[in-house]
Amino acid sequence: MDLWDMSAPSPEEIVETLKDLTAALESDRLAPGTLTVMIENYTELTGTPAEKPMEAFVKLASRKDQLVIGESESSTWSKAFTLAGPFKSGRNGLLLTPGDSDGETLMNTPLGRIRRKDFPPGRGFLVTAGRATKIHVALPG
Repeated sequence: MDLWDMSAPSPEEIVETLKDLTAALESDRLAPGTLTVMIENYTELTGTPAEKPMEAFVKLASRKDQLVIGESESSTWSKAFTLAGPFKSGRNGLLLTPGDSDGETLMNTPLGRIRRKDFPPGRGFLVTAGRATKIHVALPG
């Protein structure tokens, strides 16, 4: 199975793709750290047929030491209770141009007092095991 080329633009296609990925993880065909799954607009899956399978997959992938990246606007994570849970409990993530409460709300990790002007695009925090480190990510030129 060539996982690099897989994409699933609709919730129904996501459900089918997750079946294949879950089977691969459960069979232990994938060594730890060899799978990366990136989900754009992750919180928009709330209320779709993909919500429950995605939550289960993220938990399984985490247990199998695989990388799952869920991307979405900060303001939408608090409304995606089911989907946000596995990410929030992991207390690992990247917060770019964070707001005052984003660390606590999204990763149970306080970031301290934030002045918005100190965080232009590309600047933020890398949160690892609940510890926040200021970073700056290069932007495309």
